[in-house]
Amino acid sequence: MNYLKIFADSFQDNWERPALTQLDTGLTLDYCSVASRIARVHMLLDTLGVAEGDRVAVIGHNSIDWIINYLAAVTYGATAVTVPLFYEVDKILSMLDSVGTQYLFIDPVLLEDAPPPLQAVSRLQTVMSMDTSCVLASRSRSLAADPISIIDQVDREFSDLYYHGFQPFNIVASKSGPEATAAIFFTSGTSSAPKAVKLGADSLDGNIIYGIKNGVHPRGRASMTHGPLGTVWGTVFDMMVALASGAHLWVSDAFDGEPLVEAMRVVKPYNLMLSWRQTRSVYNIAMARAAANPLTRLAGRVPWLRLFVPGTEARALSRALGGKYHELVIGTGPMNSVLANHLSRLGVRYTVAYGLTETGGLVSYTPAQDYEVGTMGDASPDIIDVRLNPSPIPGLPSSMAELQVKGLTVMKGYHGDSEATANALSPDGWLNTGDIATLKGKTLTVLGAKDAMLMTPRGPVFPERIESILLLNPAVKQALVTLRGDEIVAILYPDAEVIERFDIASCDPEAAMESAVAEVNRLTSLSEHIDRVIVSPTPLAMTPKGTVVRYLYQ
Repeated sequence: MNYLKIFADSFQDNWERPALTQLDTGLTLDYCSVASRIARVHMLLDTLGVAEGDRVAVIGHNSIDWIINYLAAVTYGATAVTVPLFYEVDKILSMLDSVGTQYLFIDPVLLEDAPPPLQAVSRLQTVMSMDTSCVLASRSRSLAADPISIIDQVDREFSDLYYHGFQPFNIVASKSGPEATAAIFFTSGTSSAPKAVKLGADSLDGNIIYGIKNGVHPRGRASMTHGPLGTVWGTVFDMMVALASGAHLWVSDAFDGEPLVEAMRVVKPYNLMLSWRQTRSVYNIAMARAAANPLTRLAGRVPWLRLFVPGTEARALSRALGGKYHELVIGTGPMNSVLANHLSRLGVRYTVAYGLTETGGLVSYTPAQDYEVGTMGDASPDIIDVRLNPSPIPGLPSSMAELQVKGLTVMKGYHGDSEATANALSPDGWLNTGDIATLKGKTLTVLGAKDAMLMTPRGPVFPERIESILLLNPAVKQALVTLRGDEIVAILYPDAEVIERFDIASCDPEAAMESAVAEVNRLTSLSEHIDRVIVSPTPLAMTPKGTVVRYLYQ
C-alpha cells in the first residue's frame, strides 16, 4: 500500500478527530482542517507550476504550519527537502543549494540576517512564508511585483471549487511510484560533514506501515514531537506515522530538560520516543526531585526507610515522563548500561530502537514486553535484513564487525556524491551502516561507530560507552572521548548551574570534572580508563540529534 493512500484513508477515517495542537498556543486543528489546508497548498504549488519531483524545501521551527507544508509537498508528489534548525541559516541555504532546491517555505524571521535566498540557492524559483504562503521573493517578475496576487487567486479558486466546504472525498494525493525520490534529509554530521540522503517513496512506505502495525502512535491517543522536525526520525516517526495512524499530535519545540518534562506533563503522551540523551536528561531531573523528597532525605539517617527509595524514584520518573505513558522507546545510539539497568529496576516499560537517516528511520525495534536489555531489538521484519560485514576488522573479536542492512527502506544514495554512495552501498544493495555491532539471530547490539573507535595500545575502545557514563553525572553537560597520542582524553563541558546549585566539588568546575572521570574509571575496565581531562570553557559543537560533532575534535 502506498503511504499517500494511507494518509488519504487516515484523514477520511478521522475527519472530526483532533489532529494537531500547537503546545505553546493551544491552537488545535482536526483532520478535516489539516486536509483542507494541505489541499490549499496543493493548489498554490500547482499555480506556481511546481511539477512532480521538483524540490520543495520546508525550513522552520516545529509548528503546525511546518507540518502542513511538508505533508503538502510529499502528497503533491514533489521531493520534500528539509534541514533542522541546528545550523545557521546561511549554512542551511547552502545545503538547500547543494540539492537543487526550487521552492522554499520558510519562517520569515529566519531571513532577517541571512543572505538573499535567490542569490544563495541557484535554482530557487520562489520563496514563501511558512505561515501565510505569501511570496517573499521570486524570480518571476510578476510575482515579485505583486506577491499578494497569487494568494488572492488561490483563495478565490479554492472557495469556488469547494463552495460546499472541503469534504473527505475531495482528498487527492499524487500517485508517485515507489521508485520516486520522495524526500531528502541530511545526515547528522557526527563523524563527517552532513550528506544529503535521497529516500524513495518505498522507504517512507516501509517505515510508516511498520510504525502503524506496531502501534507506535495508536489512533486517538496523545502523541508529541519530541525531536526537531527536519530530522528523519522527527519527521517520519514523530509526525508522519502519528498522522497516518489517526493520533492526536501535540507540536512542541521542547526537546530537553525542564521544558521537555513540562511539555510531557501537559500532553501526557501515550508512547514516548526519546533519544537516550533526552532520557538521561529527564532521568536526572526525576532523580533530583526524588532526592529532594523528605522521605528520601530521611532514609539517609534511618536505614530501613531506604526500602522505600526505589518507589519514590519510580514515581518521580513516571511523573517526569507525563504519567500516562505506555512505552518508552529510546533511540539514536548505544545507551548507557548503568541507566538501562536502573530503568529496569524502577519498572520502566522501555525498549531501545536503532535507526539511520539512510534507512528513513528504523532498522531495529522490539516492543517493551519482549525487549532484551542491553540490545537494540530485532531487525524490522518485512522491511530490512541485517548481517555483519564478512571482512573482519583487525583488533576486534570475530563476533564484532560493521553492521550492514538491506531492504525496502534503504536510501537511493547520497545526492551529488557518487563516491560516497559507492562506498556506502554495495552493488547488490547492502548498506554499510558505519556502526560496529554483534548479532544474535536478528537481535542487534550496537557497540559504537567504526569511525569513532579508538585503537589504543590497550586494545580497541568505543568512546560512546564511556561518554554515556560520563553524561549520567549531572555536572557534565557535554562529553567527548578521543585519542591524543596514546592517551584516552575526555573533553568535557561542565554544567556550571548544576555544580553551583549542588555545591559540587566546592563549586570548582575543573574539580567536578576530575571527580566525574574518577567515577567513570571506577566503573569501566582498565582498557577504557581516561588518562587526561580537558575542561572546555565553551560548549562543544552539537549535531541535530544532540551528539557532539566528533570529527571536529579528533
